[in-house]
Order: sequence, then C-alpha cells, then structure tokens
Amino acid sequence: MEFSSLERHYIWLSIAFEGEARTAKLLLDYNNGAEEFRESVLNGTASFPNAISASRLKRIRDCASEAFVDQFILQLEKDGVEAITLADPRYPALLREIDDPPFVLYARGSRTDSIIRNPIAVIGTRRCSDYGKTVASLMGKSLAENGVTVVSGLAYGCDSYAHEGALSAENNEFPTAAVLGQGVLVEKTDYTAKTMDKIIDRGVVLSEFLPRSSPRKAFFPMRNRLISGISSGVLVVEAGKRSGTMITVDHALDQGRNVYAVPCRITEKLNCGTNDMLAAGFAHPVYSVEDMLLQLGITDLTLNKKPGSAAADILNGKQRMLYELISLGEKSFDTLLEKTELSVEELNMHLTDLEFSGLIKQLPGRVYSAD
Repeated sequence: MEFSSLERHYIWLSIAFEGEARTAKLLLDYNNGAEEFRESVLNGTASFPNAISASRLKRIRDCASEAFVDQFILQLEKDGVEAITLADPRYPALLREIDDPPFVLYARGSRTDSIIRNPIAVIGTRRCSDYGKTVASLMGKSLAENGVTVVSGLAYGCDSYAHEGALSAENNEFPTAAVLGQGVLVEKTDYTAKTMDKIIDRGVVLSEFLPRSSPRKAFFPMRNRLISGISSGVLVVEAGKRSGTMITVDHALDQGRNVYAVPCRITEKLNCGTNDMLAAGFAHPVYSVEDMLLQLGITDLTLNKKPGSAAADILNGKQRMLYELISLGEKSFDTLLEKTELSVEELNMHLTDLEFSGLIKQLPGRVYSAD
C-alpha cells in the first residue's frame, strides 16, 4: 500500500485517537493541522487545551513515529485490510460531510476498490418480531435488486436480515455494506458470523476502529453515526422506544438525512418506536416496497411490477399458491387458512411478503385481493 504524507498522518491519528475523531479534530485545529500536530508531538511541543496524562501522551507520541506507522501499514497488508483515509477518493462522499468523520475507514471485502453507490441504511431492533424479520429481508432484497447498496450494522435481528436480503439480490455486484462496532478482523460470535463472511465475499465490511479491536459498549453509538452518515437515507423497520436504532435516527436527523419508517402493527407493543416517529412527523411512512423505491426516486422498478412480472416470478411455492388463489378473486384470511392448511403464523408471514412485494393488498375485514 502506498500512502501520501497526509494519509500517513491520518493513519497515525486513527491509531492514537481510536474512536475519538471529534477530539482529534479539535487538537488539529489547536495545533495548525495534522502535519504540525504530529511534528510537535514528536518533538514534545504539542499543545493540549486540557490536561493529559503522561501515559496517554506517551502512547500518542510512540505511535507517531514513522517506524510505527510503517509497521502498522505492513500488518494491514498481511491481514488483507484496506485503510481508506479521508484523502482517498474511495472514501464515502456523504460521510465526509458529517461533523466528525473518521480519519480512516478500515475495510475488508471484494468491493474496497470503489466507493459505495446509492447507499440506503436499513436498520431495526435486535429483538425483532417475525414481521420485522420478513420486512427487513424483503426491503433489503428489493432495494439491492434496484441498484441500492444496503447499509446496516450487522447486529443480531433486523440488521442481519436486511444484509441477508440484499445478498440474495444476485444481479447487484455491490449489494451491501456492514458498518461494525468492532475491528474488521474480529470474528462475530453469533449467527451473524456467516453473514459477515458472505458480505466480505460480495460487498464490504467497514469500521473506524482498529482491525483487531474487540467490540465495546461505547463503540456502538459511534458506529451508528457512520451508518447514517454513509447513507443518503435511513429506513427503520422496527424499533423500541429506547434503543440503539433511535440513536441512529437521531444522528440521521442531525446529519440532514431522510428518515423512513415502516408502521408498527397496533397489536405489537414491543417495537412501536416507528409509530412514535411517524406521529412526531420526523419520518416518512413506508407502506410497501414500491412505496419506498418511489420515495427514493427509483421509478424503473425491477421487482415491483404487476402480475406476470419479476415480482410474481420470484415467489416460492407457498407464496405462489396464495397469490394464485387471491388472483382468482378476493379471499378472506379465514378462507385462505382453510384452503391452504397453513398455520396462522405462516399464513401471516407469506401474506406480509406478498403485500410488501406489491402483488396483493389487504381490504377491510382482513380480505385480500390481487393488486
């Protein structure tokens, strides 16, 4: 890897001030920029507006040496990790605009050679319902099928389902990007580990934290500002009234990003933060996949066409059976339950899929018709 002098300064700052981009930026302003600050640290004349411990100052000085930075870059090469600095044209354009962009994004994946295109964040609670899982997966797939790079945090729950949905969009060469609250070389310890491997194969995983940094509680709110910062809009599938998802929403609003939300069913009490967002007027309601795509200005739709199009063609066996029954004429939920012999839970799941695909619509009294 070849880095300019400015990029080497940025790499030093990312090591010395891991997860403290705002603090580092203040120090740069206080010391006339990255080059002068690093030089003054090395010769012992750096100025700090607040008291700093001797051990902290020693760490900042030790990693400022050329030899230290050289060794760090060499290790990145051995580990297959890219360092995308603020001076790199691959750095996500929207992320540059936030108040405290990280000096370096560490990246692993097949798509570190280009910036993220058409990024939209799809996020939600870890404790998602079956409905939330279905919607997150469906939204991820449909957005990716229509040229969007789905951005999320690879957390257990809605995030991972959004990534998996995007990965199922076979024709998108850059379907998804994961922003981590840990280093990109640290293995995930839950079922999202396999999803991370697939993202590395087809997209990119990113982090402002050093490649071998373990996850910490304080890292996740910092990670959330990047999810919204990278993206031109944020779609919330499900959210508790007090959750990390709402932190991302707050960042998105501060950054001037559009926020979208899927309404929560009134019978669901756990994850109805989205309804509060809609009632307060700071999120745009999304009632279907087609609705979301149209709000994004994507009008040449790949999936959301009427019967006989790709939307109907991709249905699985049970969904196709349901769709064909409803296409013959309006059917009530009870009639579909009787004719298909599906469980209530499974029927609900497949009907939700069909609704969000734009193929059917629900009428009063839980009656369904082909749209």
